[in-house]
Amino acid sequence: MNSSKKFNPVPQFKTLQEEADFWDTHDSMEYELEDTDEMVELSNNQKSQIRKRWEKCKRATIQLNPEQLNAVEIIAKRKQVDYRELIHEWVNLHIADEFESSTTSIS
Repeated sequence: MNSSKKFNPVPQFKTLQEEADFWDTHDSMEYELEDTDEMVELSNNQKSQIRKRWEKCKRATIQLNPEQLNAVEIIAKRKQVDYRELIHEWVNLHIADEFESSTTSIS
């Protein structure tokens, strides 16, 4: 993928509404967006809830060929999400579709 693409600078906005109106009519892929890594303080209760949620999850490993993984990463970048989150979202959507189609086809 060619990373030498020139991006437009994001304009300065006076209000949130002005910014929302701008993004409603402009493609974010044409603008240079800043990564914001902000530290968030979590309470002990929040940390405990996150740990419990992770402990309930089962892990699954999938193998993708390099072209598949590259395609997923490109799509994720366009959507401005982590590629693992995108894969998780797709799995959830397809599971829901499968359950929906299997329940509607039962007579």
